[in-house]
Amino acid sequence: MMKKATTLILAAILLLGILTGCNAEDTPMTHIAVVGADHANSRDLPLTGESTTKLVDQMCRTGGQLTLITTEGNVRVVDTVKTDKPDSSLTTTRQDQIVEANTHKILSWIERKAIATTPELDVLSAVQKGARALADQEGNRYMILCSTLLSTVDPLDFRNNLLDADPVEITDKLQEMGEIPDLKE
Repeated sequence: MMKKATTLILAAILLLGILTGCNAEDTPMTHIAVVGADHANSRDLPLTGESTTKLVDQMCRTGGQLTLITTEGNVRVVDTVKTDKPDSSLTTTRQDQIVEANTHKILSWIERKAIATTPELDVLSAVQKGARALADQEGNRYMILCSTLLSTVDPLDFRNNLLDADPVEITDKLQEMGEIPDLKE
């Protein structure tokens, strides 16, 4: 009899934990900055690869915002997409269907829109813009950078013998110039 009572108490505690502690309502929103674009010398970058897909799925489950930023010479915010988490009154199956459909739409949108319209490659400015897009967001924040990283714009123009330069020296110089984006918060 004691064993049955203990089992029932443990089952009740587990059920209570499932009903109260694992609530999607308590999950923080997910915000993403996708930084990258197809260029003449870097076609078919995997902007919508496995990592991006997982994060977009998470964003569609929790609600949030995705900002698409190009890495071209004239860095620009292409657009922003906002999502709400699925209505908790829907069945789990229906919520999953909504998340899957929204994830597919957003990934397709990224593939269509992530195209450079100007020459050159300015990775540093694009990362700075991505950091600003995420700075004021509450919740989980992620930046996805997909690029060759071979910037062709000052102060990080790799055409000026930077391939052979000491990375520590480059970083120190960029810090002195205030060009390193703050990604701490």
